[in-house]
Parts: sequence; C-alpha cells; structure tokens
Amino acid sequence: MNDQQLKSFIVAAEEGSLSKAAARSYVSVPSFSQRIQTLERELGFALFARSAQGVTLTPAGESFLQTARTVVSVYEDGLARAVSLARNRVRVGHLSNEPFPSFFPGLINYFARSFPDIEVVFRFAAESTWVEGVRDGLSDVCFATPPSDDATFENLRFTHLFDDPVYLCVSPASPVADCTEVGHGALDGATVYIQPDYRGLPSFEALFALAEEGATVVEAEFSKELIMRVVMEGHGVIPLPGQYFASCCPPLAPVRLSGDTIDQGVIYRADASQPVLDFVACAERYFQEEGSALLATGWAR
Repeated sequence: MNDQQLKSFIVAAEEGSLSKAAARSYVSVPSFSQRIQTLERELGFALFARSAQGVTLTPAGESFLQTARTVVSVYEDGLARAVSLARNRVRVGHLSNEPFPSFFPGLINYFARSFPDIEVVFRFAAESTWVEGVRDGLSDVCFATPPSDDATFENLRFTHLFDDPVYLCVSPASPVADCTEVGHGALDGATVYIQPDYRGLPSFEALFALAEEGATVVEAEFSKELIMRVVMEGHGVIPLPGQYFASCCPPLAPVRLSGDTIDQGVIYRADASQPVLDFVACAERYFQEEGSALLATGWAR
C-alpha cells in the first residue's frame, strides 16, 4: 500500500467514476483501475461496488475512506515539514485575502542578510486561519496575536514582537482627520466597522462595547474594497492595527486611538525546526532594533 493508491481511492470515491477519477489524476483508466484493484487485494476487501453508472463505496470502503484521508494528510504534512527542514526553508502562513503587514519587506530583507542560506516562502490559504495552518503543519510560522488557551493550540508557541497601536481609518473629510490622536468619546454616535476576528483582543473588546454607549457597531469581514467604500463614502469608521495602514488605507487618514495597542508576535510549533527558530530569533532582533522607528514613521502618516 502506498500514498498513490490511497490518493487514487479518495479521488475515485469523490468522483463516483473511475474514468472521471483517472482523468482528474492525469492517468489512463486501465492504470488507474489497476491501482484500485491492487489496493483492494492488499486490504482483503472490496472498496467499491461497480456498475455501468460508476462506482459506489461498499460499507467497508465507506469506513476506510476517513482512514485513507487521515493517512494521506499526515503523510503530506510530515513530508512538507521534512522538505522544509532539508531545504532550509521557512514557510510563512498568510491568508490570501489579507494585506501584507507593512513590516514584511524590511523583516524579510533583514533575515536574508543574517541567514542567506535559508529560504523564506509564503503559503497562502483561504480555507483556514493562519494560526490553524501552523498548528496543522501547513506552514511553519505566522504573525498574529497570542493564540487562545484552548487545547487545540497547546502545541504552539508565541513570541512577542511589538505592541501595535490601533488607528481609526477615517475619510480625509472627517472632522477628526487632522487629529493626531482621539479617545473613544470621538466615536459617540458613529458607525464603527470591526473585523469579527478581533473579538477577544482587549482594545477591540472596548470598541465592541461602544454599542452600549450610542455607537453603531457592525461586524464585517474586511477587504480593501470594503474599507475604501465604507470610509470614503462616509458610512463609518474602521479601527485597524497600525501595521496594515501602509498596505491598504492610503489615501484614507489614520487617527491614533488613545492608549489602544495590540500584542503582536510570531506563532510557531513547539517542535519547530532550527531554521524556524532562527527566523523567530531574527524577528525579535529586528523589532528590538527597528521597532521604534517603524511605529513612529512607517505605519501612520
């Protein structure tokens, strides 16, 4: 039994047709059928009931399908981690619909100067959060707030990098657009759009609570288009971590929210490889050396 046979079995189960599964796998129908038959002989039971209409899983095949998926997933995750280690590679997880934090280019260049033999690649995902990607071995590190205490994340480690100021994203025509800093009182009666993922962060919990103080709080998944439309058309204001302004907010005006910060850092697995640990240590040094300048000039005006 090998991974190729298991993958073929999974595809055939999903397609309900050996010919369709063979086409999806870019293999001839006879070769594909041979894989399934060989797997069935090795297992000692039939996986499919065959008919002119296609194939359907037998009860034994139905039971074995989840096992096959688990085995393939574990194999691929283990292989990816081994390849990353063998190739001195660090995979940085990032959601495909999220803007890159503005510190990324400087940090990556800093790391490349310190560790020129370690390759940094980005693994983009849309199906899960970047923290779950690290937990599941799909990526090696991600930049985020501390993970929860839930047992799901018990094998993760978090290293603090910086306290990120929170800014209001407002229209240049807003009465507070020329202010350097405002308090929560400036949001009385306003419509405030907040990313649902920010629930649980102390600074943003205080903003969610504005709904009890006369403000209208709307939870919405952000995109650059939504930010521009909501703010530029005067429908509301959006609080964001400062790191995102350089990549998604110009020409909108950032106004600092007094006293609000977010604990930002890097998340990685407890059993991380040495290249990953080198990356984390380098990120710490980078923000120790450059963090003050970035916070003062790089993310706001």
